[in-house]
Amino acid sequence: MGRIAPNLSLPTETSRKGPMDPCRIELVTHDEVGPSYFDDGDREVVVDVAVRLVNALRRFNVDIEGIGVSPVCHVCTPVPEAYKVELGKLRADQVVGMANQLDAYADEFQRMQDRERAEPEKPATRNRATKNRKRNRK
Repeated sequence: MGRIAPNLSLPTETSRKGPMDPCRIELVTHDEVGPSYFDDGDREVVVDVAVRLVNALRRFNVDIEGIGVSPVCHVCTPVPEAYKVELGKLRADQVVGMANQLDAYADEFQRMQDRERAEPEKPATRNRATKNRKRNRK
């Protein structure tokens, strides 16, 4: 007798129509699937987050070329998520450059905030058009 595919088995029980022929294979019919069958919602969420991170870092002139999304190995990692964002293999000089760039922007933001706090609040003034309208009404 020939080999049977591992997920197919020969029916041995009786069906509703009577005894089953042991040489006959019955296939179960299901709806056909499309490409969306392979969509992975968990992965899509993590990809969206990774895209957001890359775009945010690029605003600060920091580009991580090796960034990617990969499945978590649940055998060796106790992480409950299905996917993780990996920053790739970065050399120490690349990390220092990125950190320096981010620090420079953070320092500039801090200087701007310090200047804003140091400036005395100016009283609200009316513009000339408002003053002229009030003068003309009298």
